[in-house]
Amino acid sequence: MICSSLCRVPFIAVLLSWVWENSHSTWSSFRGLGQNGKRYFHEHPHITCAELYEYACQLARERGREYGGPIAGHLIGVFPHEKISGDKVTLYVHPDNPNRMRTLDANGRKRHWILEIHFVDRAREIGGFYEELLTI
Repeated sequence: MICSSLCRVPFIAVLLSWVWENSHSTWSSFRGLGQNGKRYFHEHPHITCAELYEYACQLARERGREYGGPIAGHLIGVFPHEKISGDKVTLYVHPDNPNRMRTLDANGRKRHWILEIHFVDRAREIGGFYEELLTI
């Protein structure tokens, strides 16, 4: 099995300001992200990594936030966050990755992806991070 049953429970970690009013508005920005991201992924069977990255940026804009990360997810492998020498983007949901997310791996197996969303509010100097398994 690629991941434990804990991967099925959305992992959410939000870095909040000590000012409740600001942190509350950031926290509320994350409502529904898991459902929205999974629904979008499953409704677009030929989605590319670049397209999902743009969707994550759109989610941030819809919530009045800025997208704050260089990626919007990553592939889960036998060794999480494995690296391919010289490869900077093919294992990530990255704006420069044109690969389709449902392409099988070199052994013909289904690949599994993590949705990873980073929102920031630079004016308030706060941000948040959301992560969830997309493919199960």
